[in-house]
Amino acid sequence: MKRSTLFVAVMAGLLVAVMVAAGCGSSGGGGSTTTPTTPIVGPITGESIQAYAGTDFQVTLASNPTTGFTWSITTPPDNKVVTEKGSTFIAPPTGSNAVVGAGGQEVWTFHAVAPGNTTMVFANQRAEAGTPPAQIHSVSVLVVAAPTKPVSKPKTYTNAKTPIKETAGREFLIDIPEQTASTGFKWLLSSGYNHKVTVFEGVTFIKATGSQLGTAQTEVWRFLAVGKGTTKLTFSYVQPFDKTAPPAQTLVFTVTVN
Repeated sequence: MKRSTLFVAVMAGLLVAVMVAAGCGSSGGGGSTTTPTTPIVGPITGESIQAYAGTDFQVTLASNPTTGFTWSITTPPDNKVVTEKGSTFIAPPTGSNAVVGAGGQEVWTFHAVAPGNTTMVFANQRAEAGTPPAQIHSVSVLVVAAPTKPVSKPKTYTNAKTPIKETAGREFLIDIPEQTASTGFKWLLSSGYNHKVTVFEGVTFIKATGSQLGTAQTEVWRFLAVGKGTTKLTFSYVQPFDKTAPPAQTLVFTVTVN
């Protein structure tokens, strides 16, 4: 998958890491800046996503409707760039060992319409009028033109001990299992990697296929190899609302692009 030098420069400069930011949200670069229509209070998180025009992508949010709080879009995307297709709630595991009142995952699906930048803001709040949101989540989206030629299927990596070796211009995937929504933990990618070597393009949450309690669930992280060099991708398994606790698990993948 070849891209122009201009595109590489844009992607290298784009902040494309999922991150928790206290006191500020994130917005798309190069496009119009949007302002949330609800007060920004409580935990504020943000992520940036790249998608091909004509394809769908997802935004996954931890959700627990039993608390009375639900997610809504307070700042919709520019519908010339991105349109909403709907959302689905993925309930937590059930069974004798399930945690009462545990939360699940709310998966929002969007369609990338045409190349451009846009930002959308989600708020997690009660339905009562005047209730401030408990959390704000900002998502900046960069939509790029789909490749004109067929591209080979990207390689998938699952073991952090296995070096990732890719060619500039190719996509690759990192599958991280054991994403259990009921625990409140979430995988976050550190922004401290070399964006001139690789850039984050998006993440998709895959629901467990089995009904057995504890069946592994998966997050598929998509990256683009940009330029020659070596960098490390550090994933931390944390509870975003508890910034004092150390990660329950850390995975470090080494990426070399030729």
